Amino acid sequence: VATAVDKIPFLEFGWNMEKYLKESLKRLGRNVEVAEQGIVSLQNYQAARIVLYDRKKQGIFKKPGEVLRTVVFYSIKLKNRFWDFFYSTMPVRYEKELPIFEQSIHSVVIKVD
Repeated sequence: VATAVDKIPFLEFGWNMEKYLKESLKRLGRNVEVAEQGIVSLQNYQAARIVLYDRKKQGIFKKPGEVLRTVVFYSIKLKNRFWDFFYSTMPVRYEKELPIFEQSIHSVVIKVD
């Protein structure tokens, strides 16, 4: 599990979850494919949930190849911060590990001063 906290720059305080996700997804490489995207409820938080496929690089003029790993990305907005959580696994282990990822994200408690 990897976690990142993005503090929203002063000029971007008006960002909502959709704007943040749109900008975050722009930073992904051409070998990353969005498989699922939606808003979910996590305890007292509203969060975005995105499933990504990280594919093998095939060269500049070729389509990306086989899926190397599956990433489940959750983003929670509290005050002026986005809390991002990443869970990653091999595609063949995704169905087995997904319940573990979901149990983990549902146990998250964020304390903001």
